[in-house]
Amino acid sequence: MNTKPNSKSVFSVILLCAFLESHVSLAADTISENQSLSGNQTIVSAGGMFELGFFKPGQLSNYSWNLLVETTIP
Repeated sequence: MNTKPNSKSVFSVILLCAFLESHVSLAADTISENQSLSGNQTIVSAGGMFELGFFKPGQLSNYSWNLLVETTIP
């Protein structure tokens, strides 16, 4: 009897867990399809840990899509 899990099964479980975790975390803070972000507007997660938006770095003329993660080092 082969009790060693194959790599496809392990990958499938990890992928499923990642999908469920991201789905749960996105449920509370959403933007609908008829809303938009412009300029320096951002969406901030309920806990304030994540910030999503378009940013214009430095003197560049183009905006860049960014996800910022707030971390605190003890």
